[in-house]
Amino acid sequence: MDLKSGSKNTHQDFLAQVQYDNGELTKVNSQLEETSGSQTSYDEVIAIQTDNNSFSYYQRSDKNGQWRNGEWETIDLDPDYFSFLDIIYKMSDDLTIEDDDDDYVLSLRSQNIDLISLFSDELNLSLTGVEQTEMEKDFEIRFAKKTFYLKGFDMDLNYSSDKGSLSITIGGTYSDWNKVKDSVFDIPSTGNV
Repeated sequence: MDLKSGSKNTHQDFLAQVQYDNGELTKVNSQLEETSGSQTSYDEVIAIQTDNNSFSYYQRSDKNGQWRNGEWETIDLDPDYFSFLDIIYKMSDDLTIEDDDDDYVLSLRSQNIDLISLFSDELNLSLTGVEQTEMEKDFEIRFAKKTFYLKGFDMDLNYSSDKGSLSITIGGTYSDWNKVKDSVFDIPSTGNV
């Protein structure tokens, strides 16, 4: 995700490998790296659902740093694949569909849809000082023709006036369906916890 506002720039890279069982999130390995101006932060988590439906987790804030561990009652991974699909289904009247080689591509039919409100939870979007109707919006979603799996999305939100400018670019890709190796969920060695 890229966010540009006036002279401030923020960039986030988020990688997650997840396992679902019957539509329920059971394992997560995620890395989040954020750069804001000259500051960079990092967060890595491995979380595994336990027998009592809570999550045992290991977390570190440096790529080579020490792990800390604990337990969470629940885990919330955004954007959640199935919740994201639910939003897209709700938008069906506001989208057009095109055939593009191996993909189906959905795009906005008009600028009249409030993407900020629709995706506020899943993409952690909020907007103050500017009305969503003042934003120029572009949103594209790709599904694989063979499997109908969501392959990715790109969202661009832009605002410019005498008050200032704001540009938000968000993109996501989904891949390696049923190919995530169990080893990505291995807990760190005890010498590093």
